[in-house]
Amino acid sequence: MKNALLMKRPGINDIVEFLFREVPVPASSRQYALEVTRQIIMERQMFWKLEDLTLYFEYLLQHSGEQNVLLRNILIAVNQELQKKDQLLKGINAATIALLMIDDNVQAITHALKAIQTATDASRVYVFENIFDHDTQTLYVSQRFEVTNSLAEPQIDNPLLQNATYTELGFGRWYELLSDGRSVKGLISDFPESERIILEPQDIISILVVPIFIESGFWGFIGFDDCQKARIWNQTEEHMLLSVANSIGNYIYRKREEKRLAESWEALERRIVERTEQLENSNKELESFAYSISHDLRAPLRHLNGYAQLLEKRAGNILQGSNLEALGFISAAAQKMSQQIDALLAYSRINKREIVLRKVNMNLMINQILKVLLGQEHNRIIHTEIGDLPDVYADELLLEQAFMNVLSNAVKFTGKKDEARISVQGKTEENQVLYIISDNGVGFKMEYVDKLFGVFRRLHPEDEFEGSGIGMANVNRIITRHNGKVWAEGKPDVGATFYISLPTGENIS
Repeated sequence: MKNALLMKRPGINDIVEFLFREVPVPASSRQYALEVTRQIIMERQMFWKLEDLTLYFEYLLQHSGEQNVLLRNILIAVNQELQKKDQLLKGINAATIALLMIDDNVQAITHALKAIQTATDASRVYVFENIFDHDTQTLYVSQRFEVTNSLAEPQIDNPLLQNATYTELGFGRWYELLSDGRSVKGLISDFPESERIILEPQDIISILVVPIFIESGFWGFIGFDDCQKARIWNQTEEHMLLSVANSIGNYIYRKREEKRLAESWEALERRIVERTEQLENSNKELESFAYSISHDLRAPLRHLNGYAQLLEKRAGNILQGSNLEALGFISAAAQKMSQQIDALLAYSRINKREIVLRKVNMNLMINQILKVLLGQEHNRIIHTEIGDLPDVYADELLLEQAFMNVLSNAVKFTGKKDEARISVQGKTEENQVLYIISDNGVGFKMEYVDKLFGVFRRLHPEDEFEGSGIGMANVNRIITRHNGKVWAEGKPDVGATFYISLPTGENIS
């Protein structure tokens, strides 16, 4: 690209005329502010489609004479500005890498600030954080991080800069500007007296402060002090350092969210451990209770039932009326309690049984269950409809027990219908197999649906429909152990529908 420029060899007067047309000729190079020269060159550099102004600099050094000293000085200044910009970009890149690669908060932000301090040649770079006290409804600000060069005295331990309000620091103007997304910059000598009282003892000659925002909230600020010279921070530097503030804000937000997530996981793990311990303790208590029931209650019940039957046999001719009827109640109650003990023991054994998965032919299973149930029903008209049921991987014995309970309820609760109707349908939905068992029986009110799957919870009087009151609790526990779900819908005198959803895969955790 340089060769192309030299081949074209435009006259120096052409370059001067182009670069400075309509720009007043200065008496000396000092009248050109650096910002003006930068703007002039940057706007017009593409005339020869060049990407690097250094080529202008080198070309003009070779082809200009003493009469072009002004232009040479300006271009030297521009070249120096470009070098500073390049140095600042490298510092921003190093800071970004530190924020991405270093996991420790303090180390990451300190490395980032050091990279920026070196790149900007600032005497001191620091970060302040806003802290809102909800009890007093007061906003405080504290210095959190700082890096300095060898000539600047650190201020990180300055008590005046910890837990102070913007008003106490005399920085009310700062809060208005920074919270609005604007910067604070300039020579300290030009600042209000209330601000100089804090800044001058820190030997600050010039300063640039840019805000840090997290989720649109004013989190704090990053400051750049120059304690050696009266420095004017230009707009380009300000914009580039705003990007550093954004990077630091994003890093703080990311680490805060990581911490919150880690705490959530830790809390969840603690709850899982606690719940697991509670479950293990409950299972142990249930096993102990089941053992106690099996050994301590069965014998007295057998004795009670046996003696009641013996008394009825021996004194049946003596006892009359209500006395004989009471004896029958005693015997029936003992038998009922024995049946409930058997049901409770079966319920407790469901959790102890290891699940053995295999592919289950659901059509075959449902037909066999209905064959057994309907074979016990005489003088009843029961219509059954069985769809094309998808197979599923499950523990066949437990699954058969669950469907036996659901279908036996359908048969039982349609007992008052002249013509009972029972339907079993199935379909596959995503990663689930859904089975739908419906009947036209007595149904139930949906406000009581939560009672369906509880132990010894009944929706209908025992004198109308017999049962242990634990069958649907068994169904719920079996399906839950298969990582499935069971729920129901019903309407009084219309019927009930039960839904059983099971995973399609072979893995059950």
